[in-house]
Amino acid sequence: MKSPLEYLDGMKIKYVGLRICDFIIKWGVVFLIGFGPLVFGSVQRGAYTILEAVAFILLLTWFLKIIWDKKLKFARLFFLVPLIPFLGLIFLQLIPFPESVISYISPSTHSIRLLAFPKDTGTLGLVGASENLGLGNWPISLYPHATKVELLKIFSYLAVFFVVVNNVNSRSEVLFFLWTLIFFGFVYSVFAIAQKFTWNGMAYWFIRIRPERSPFGPFINPNHFAGYVEMLIPLAMGLWFSGKRKKDSSEYGFPVLSTRNIFSSENGYQFVLFLMCAVMMTALFLSLSRGGMVSVLFSVIAFGIFLRRKNTFGRRIFSTLLFFTFCGILLISWLAYQSVSREIGTLFLGHRVFDQGWRLQVWQKCLVMVRDFPIFGIGLAAFEKVYSTYKPPVPQIIFVFAENDYLQILVETGILGAVLVGLAIIGFLIFVGRRFSALRDPKMIKLAAGGMASGIAIAAHSFFDFNLHIPSNAFQFTIIMGLLVTIVNLRGTEWKERFTLPLYSKSLSKGGMILFGVFVLCIVFVGVVLAVSTRQAVDEIHFNAGERAFFRMGLLEKISPEVATKNGRIALGEFDAAISHNPLEFKYHVYRGYVEAKLRDLLGGSDRNKTLLTRDYNQTFRNALRLFPSNGNLHYMVGMHYLKNWQSLTAKQRKFGSEAFKKALILNPYEKYKEHAKEFFLKRSGGKIDPRLKKLL
Repeated sequence: MKSPLEYLDGMKIKYVGLRICDFIIKWGVVFLIGFGPLVFGSVQRGAYTILEAVAFILLLTWFLKIIWDKKLKFARLFFLVPLIPFLGLIFLQLIPFPESVISYISPSTHSIRLLAFPKDTGTLGLVGASENLGLGNWPISLYPHATKVELLKIFSYLAVFFVVVNNVNSRSEVLFFLWTLIFFGFVYSVFAIAQKFTWNGMAYWFIRIRPERSPFGPFINPNHFAGYVEMLIPLAMGLWFSGKRKKDSSEYGFPVLSTRNIFSSENGYQFVLFLMCAVMMTALFLSLSRGGMVSVLFSVIAFGIFLRRKNTFGRRIFSTLLFFTFCGILLISWLAYQSVSREIGTLFLGHRVFDQGWRLQVWQKCLVMVRDFPIFGIGLAAFEKVYSTYKPPVPQIIFVFAENDYLQILVETGILGAVLVGLAIIGFLIFVGRRFSALRDPKMIKLAAGGMASGIAIAAHSFFDFNLHIPSNAFQFTIIMGLLVTIVNLRGTEWKERFTLPLYSKSLSKGGMILFGVFVLCIVFVGVVLAVSTRQAVDEIHFNAGERAFFRMGLLEKISPEVATKNGRIALGEFDAAISHNPLEFKYHVYRGYVEAKLRDLLGGSDRNKTLLTRDYNQTFRNALRLFPSNGNLHYMVGMHYLKNWQSLTAKQRKFGSEAFKKALILNPYEKYKEHAKEFFLKRSGGKIDPRLKKLL
């Protein structure tokens, strides 16, 4: 039996341990909020890897807290149940199946694999191992590596959501994180405005970017900045309206703008929130993101409707909102009237690439993809690789995303995945709606209204963009939704509040602690395996090795043809391996064609060797063109190959080369393309060019 002193010492150690865990969780979430947008929205591998690492550290800290407290306690979030089979579906997409099974469960997956590995191309026994490359065992996902990367991101988002919901359970903690979110939003908005009026062509005034990019704030894409800030404006409004209105405050909810009121303890922070809100709204409009403008308008309207239904401000809530909107419009008009008005006008009369119907055409192609891959989809995050095979209408643009988060989840996970995600969303809406209706505290009602309006803003914007595929915005969204769950479950006054979220609570015995420890180790193991497997794609490793061998081949082809041929064989084998891991990357096929062309020249002598290599070279580039038919540069490279080997071409090959140059000019009418195309056309026609071809030149 423990003495009282030993018992007290044990309690003290337990208290200190729990406090350390709470400290790590609190400032870890703050780090996610502040760091995420800082590095261009954390879209690069290194940046989102840091965020994922922090997310898993938070999850492990929460697990350690459970073990330390000897009590397994977590929120019963039944609306997340559909996500369990959804994650199972993603794992199913990564399981290799025999060719016969793939052809049965996903015929389109089987057929698109054949674009990369046609059954009739076994002609490379002399120089490579391509004849041994068949379909073999392949997963449902058409780009397994990207699926693994995206799956790890989803795990990290869910980890942060669980940590926030299960550790933020008081009013003071909610207010702390809300103020943190709004503070960073305000800081990045000030930076964005300053950058707007001091733009020197470089991000952060010293980081060089591609000329076609027009970053705004810490984001490369202005639409992503708009998605970031549009989630924060409703939160700021909720905090603003939730402040105590003292005698010197107006009846409309905002303080009278007198010196005494501004600097008073009662009303000062409300004015600060009003200022932050105005700055963020100004920055959003200066980003010229039409989706952001429309989305924030929806969120403001939704905010007013929520409060009106709760009779929080009665009829005068709309007067307050109108005042706020009017002030914002005046400020924005004064700063950048012409730019903003012009951009809003493009909502109806488009002048940019996406305004010319391309986005609608992309969505139409997405529906075709859903028809082809109805049940299991193409694989999570495989959209970029698969979409190029559907002949995108914009030759100059590679569509990495579907420009619609809802359509993309439908394409990538099929009807089954979309239904499961839809059930989770509907469950969440019902959960929040019921608890919002039960709220009685005016302050919490306004905070909850701000949180729900924030979700509506990003949900509306997701119809026209892919903000939830930007890691910083996705992490912020999960944090806000986690705080919303806490807000709608707080009851009572500030000093006597109750957290009414249904909890599963069970004291852990020694055996229970061991089992839970094993569970934690399994989670860590899965996280480490996924992290290691996604840091560097296997196909990229083989491609880089092949590229180095190809480079050595070019250096040595005149000095030592034998060594150059050896390096060519090595390069060919590496490119074959890269294709076997990612058959939809047209670049791998292109480089493979380069190697085959050089090997053809190096081997010489044997007519049989030349024939086999030339035939396979043509097939390789045909495969690449099947995978990316709208790539003008690829057509040009095929035409250049035929131009360099003009003397040995058959009539059929000369016709094919002519078609390649014509398509290259149609897709990309560059001067370099025209020069070499003219040379080819003159050779083929004997010095006279068809009038129809002159139009292309």
